[in-house]
Amino acid sequence: MQVSIGTVNRDLSILRQQAKENIKRYIDERLPEEYEKCLVGLTAITKEAWNTSQQTEDKRERIQALSLAKDCYSMKQKVILWADVVIIATPIRWGNASSLYYQMVQRMNCVQNQSITHETYLIRDKVAAFIITGGQDNVQHVAGELMTFWSQLGFVFGKFPFVGWTRGWYAEDTENNFDKMKESEHVRQDITKTIRGAVEMSKLIKENRYDECVLKQGHTRI
Repeated sequence: MQVSIGTVNRDLSILRQQAKENIKRYIDERLPEEYEKCLVGLTAITKEAWNTSQQTEDKRERIQALSLAKDCYSMKQKVILWADVVIIATPIRWGNASSLYYQMVQRMNCVQNQSITHETYLIRDKVAAFIITGGQDNVQHVAGELMTFWSQLGFVFGKFPFVGWTRGWYAEDTENNFDKMKESEHVRQDITKTIRGAVEMSKLIKENRYDECVLKQGHTRI
C-alpha cells in the first residue's frame, strides 16, 4: 500500500498540533495545580516539623524535626527559584510578618549575598506579589518590608503588588480570619488584580529580556 507524501505531511501536521495543544493544556492547567500542591505540602510539613521541635522533650526527636524543617525550607527555596511568579502570603503577628516567613527568608539571604560578593544574579526575570492578612493593623509596614527584601533578591513587581486585609486590633478570634476574608467580594477582586498584574508583568519582562538588559548596562558607563 502506498501513501502519498501529502497525506503523510497532513497527518504529521495534525499530530504536531495535537502535541502542542496537549503541552499547552498541561502547562496552563495541570502544572500550576501540581506546583501549588507541592508548596502547600511543603508548608504543612514545615509547620508540623517546627511545632514538633518546640513541643517535644526528646532531644533526638527535636533534632530530627529541625532537620526535616531545614530540608523543607531548602526544597521550598528551589521551587521559588524555578517559578516565574511567586505569591507570598503571610498573616500579621504583632505588626510584623509571621515567624515562619522570617525563618524562610533568613535562609534565602544567601541568594542576595551572591549578587554582592560574586556578582552572580540567581533571580532573573521573576515577579513577586503579596497577600497580607490578619486580625491586626500594620499592613503597609509589612508590605514595605516584604517588597524591600524581595526586590533585593532580584524580583520585580507588577501593578497592585500587594493585597492587604485586616479585621483590626481587637479581632482576637484569629481562627475566623480566613472564613471572613473569603466572604469579601472586594478582597477577591483585589487578589485577582494583584495576580493578573504579576502575570502580565512576567510576560513583559520575559519578552523584553529585562534582566539581561539591566545587568548588561550595569557593566557599561552611561
